[in-house]
Amino acid sequence: LQGTTITFYKDERELSMEGQGAMEIADSTIDIQGCMVDIAHNYNKKKNVFRIQTADSAEYLLQSSSFNACLKWIQIIRKAGSSDEVDGGGLTDLIIQKTEQRKSHQQDHDRTRSPEEEGKGSMSVKRTAQSPNVKRKDVKRGVRGLFQKARKNSTGPDDKSFSVPIVFCPRSQFYRNVPLLVWKSVASVEKLGMDSVGIYRVPGNKSSVDALAKELDNRLSEIDLCDSNKVDDINVVSSMLKLFFRQLPNPLLTFEHYPSLIEASRIPDSQERLKCIAKLISDLPPVNYHTLHYLIRHLCRVAASSDLNKMEPNNLAIVFGPTLLRSDCEEAVQMVSDMGEQCRVVETLIKEVDQIFPKDDEFGNPYQREDSTRDSPLGYRPQSVSPPMA
Repeated sequence: LQGTTITFYKDERELSMEGQGAMEIADSTIDIQGCMVDIAHNYNKKKNVFRIQTADSAEYLLQSSSFNACLKWIQIIRKAGSSDEVDGGGLTDLIIQKTEQRKSHQQDHDRTRSPEEEGKGSMSVKRTAQSPNVKRKDVKRGVRGLFQKARKNSTGPDDKSFSVPIVFCPRSQFYRNVPLLVWKSVASVEKLGMDSVGIYRVPGNKSSVDALAKELDNRLSEIDLCDSNKVDDINVVSSMLKLFFRQLPNPLLTFEHYPSLIEASRIPDSQERLKCIAKLISDLPPVNYHTLHYLIRHLCRVAASSDLNKMEPNNLAIVFGPTLLRSDCEEAVQMVSDMGEQCRVVETLIKEVDQIFPKDDEFGNPYQREDSTRDSPLGYRPQSVSPPMA
């Protein structure tokens, strides 16, 4: 990177050459003035990939050696490419403009969808994206035999789990403050996926995930996600659980707690940082608190099997950080700059679970009944709440 130009060379020998000769043998260049740069969240083939969109709308995917290096490149490119002369507002205005364009495009698409497209859900979107590797028959791959036509007396719209406030989600009969969908998903992963390499990191087939989510919204109480004869790909179930948390209108760690948790993660002293995070977690709404406790205990058990699944606490934190903790500000620059803190908060929750959550109230088994709430080791007492009346 020199100035506002990224230059690519075929090998390090060419890169080591200096002067005009080096520029002459350059493989290609990118002008990053006024560009937008962000993590390539929807690109799952390789890790540590970020996307550059230049001022002339060209897009590039670049892979870095590590996640931290990826964030470093994004910050450097953002700083080097910002210019007050681009569209009169620099990089920030470009990001806002791009975000608004995406919102407008999605709203237009939703308004113009036909009834047939509504019935097919995101499967039609997948085809319009012209993905040659996704066939119609692949949509039902992953959880075989569960995709039956919903009956008239199946779960009604008031009992849906996706894209509704967590307090209104149907609850588990075993844990009154944990959504039934979360309980079923955790039970499925713990029965069928603890030895699956990259569990939660490896995505399931998107069409299968969307179809399963739609079916669970209609027949949640009827579907057994622990039936190995029906679940072909546990990654579909794990991806569906992440989708549930991403689609919460207010994330599990809530918009209101986001600034404080980000600041707490930056406290240099580890003990003060832990104490502050524990206090903020204890202040969460009851359903959020108990669901988070249940999920974190599960992630601890996943990490305990990291010799098989290769998912240690830091890997799980990278996956769940931006999912559980996000800002109501959709500016890509802030999301990227806060990503390290988001991951640090979740990694702290996993590693210090016994200091943040009551150990004697441990969600040890997905089928264990919750009898009471306990005091946190750090002195903070969560409250319980009954499900809202229909």
